[in-house]
Amino acid sequence: MLENAQQKREIWWVALDASGDRSGAPRKIATAAADGLDPAPAITTAGSGFALAWRDREGTRGRVHFTTIDAAGAEQIADHRISATDRDGVDVGGAVGFDRATIAILETATGFLAAWPESEQGDFSTGTGGQSQVRIVRLDASGVAQGTPVAVRTAEADIDEVEPSLVRYADGAVAVLWARGTHIYVCGGCVPDHRIDLVLVDPANLARLSGVVSVGNGGGRSAGGLLRRDVAVLGDSVFTTFDLTVHTQATPGSASFSCAR
Repeated sequence: MLENAQQKREIWWVALDASGDRSGAPRKIATAAADGLDPAPAITTAGSGFALAWRDREGTRGRVHFTTIDAAGAEQIADHRISATDRDGVDVGGAVGFDRATIAILETATGFLAAWPESEQGDFSTGTGGQSQVRIVRLDASGVAQGTPVAVRTAEADIDEVEPSLVRYADGAVAVLWARGTHIYVCGGCVPDHRIDLVLVDPANLARLSGVVSVGNGGGRSAGGLLRRDVAVLGDSVFTTFDLTVHTQATPGSASFSCAR
């Protein structure tokens, strides 16, 4: 749950019982350091409690935070940073156009996986330099990064890869999904063209277990972008819903697909 506090957004936790009624008092988890920034909090199980990850910014550099709480919202592992960019002007986890700010986190057998996009808006006057790529990192059970976050795919000029999802797949693999589309520098009646990409990884070492599988929009740029996605997995089948986004409006859509190793 997000709330505004003098232009700084806050992340709050509240537990609900089986009837959906509030159980216990709400608890503030964090306050974003940057005015107006959407922390895009993500949550996953962590034993009998929960782990949370969210985005923030320090000056012009983005960062990702992590904490764990028990079922009542009491902090178990203190809030700490799990990643930060080393270059000014690189946004972490934020939206670059029609997409939404996104952080992903998933519990694994040895800790967690976390993922987020890192984006550069580029030069609007020349239409150059814009790009986004998804990074992923392994965390131990204490939320400490195990190595440097790695790019799911090498950044490509004028291409945005955004909105990562992490879901458990068949045979212990993790499916990493994201949206891939053309970077939009200036919008005047523009239409996004994002498709959905998926790759399987080994959660123990991030080794790739498959090639990339894609779901397109069926009609190129004019058909709209597959954005604001939700995902579920049953066995080796992936089910997803999304907004087929065309400038100022969107149509609900869905797709299902599978990925063989």
